[in-house]
Amino acid sequence: MDHVAGLDDLRPLIFAQKLPMQLWATDRVEKRLREQFAYAFSARRYPGAPEFELKRIETGTEFTIGDQVWIPILGQHGTWPVLGYRIGNIVYLTDVSGMHKHEQDKIRGAEVLVVNALRKTPHITHFSLDEAVEFARETEVPNVYFTHISHQMGLHDEVNAELPIGMSLAYDGLKLTT
Repeated sequence: MDHVAGLDDLRPLIFAQKLPMQLWATDRVEKRLREQFAYAFSARRYPGAPEFELKRIETGTEFTIGDQVWIPILGQHGTWPVLGYRIGNIVYLTDVSGMHKHEQDKIRGAEVLVVNALRKTPHITHFSLDEAVEFARETEVPNVYFTHISHQMGLHDEVNAELPIGMSLAYDGLKLTT
């Protein structure tokens, strides 16, 4: 819910571009979006409803957006399957609490890993900071940024000072390039 609740707020952008906004989703997520935002997907949309163009993605099948190849990486969000992505040399994983080793192989060789670390104490659906650090070490990615951080983590500068070399907390406005 926290990742899609703002779709309705995209209306000004959709209206400005005069095109439907493209959304990529698995079958399960598409069904949920069509249920939650039925007014936007209705054959008889009311004036002012946002317009979306859904594009199906499959776990394990790469896809292209523009000139970038996106490689889905399957993780676990508690008991739910969740996808992260590798785009070139950057891997983005949020809302993960675990991952099978064969999926981790898709991460190896990347330059940058962005992965969630909710807080220092364990959580059922997200990596804790220690779990995220250990996960990052296993992937051997040289530049790691922790995201999806709770207010319970502590102060940014203090936590950063405790992290291993090559790892840091992400922050609003951070721009990554490889």
